[in-house]
Amino acid sequence: MSLFVMFLEGWKMRKRTFEEQVEIFLTDLRSGAVTRRGHIRLNPHKYTKLRREDADRVAEEAGYYRQTFGTKGNWLFLRSADSEDENK
Repeated sequence: MSLFVMFLEGWKMRKRTFEEQVEIFLTDLRSGAVTRRGHIRLNPHKYTKLRREDADRVAEEAGYYRQTFGTKGNWLFLRSADSEDENK
């Protein structure tokens, strides 16, 4: 069931432009559920026009960085310590 839902999300996003997908990616990144270790887990199949390099660049501009090892196909983002200090 979960695999079908992921496919359906990607299917809906395929008609959106790159800029629209970047905006949705940022919204999901900022409002995503945080895991026990502090990561925000996003499914790369949802963002059909967003490459890994684009996601890294956009997330870095927003104050996040991506974990690259042991992610099991997901994108795991963590808020950088510098950006937390700026918000306080």
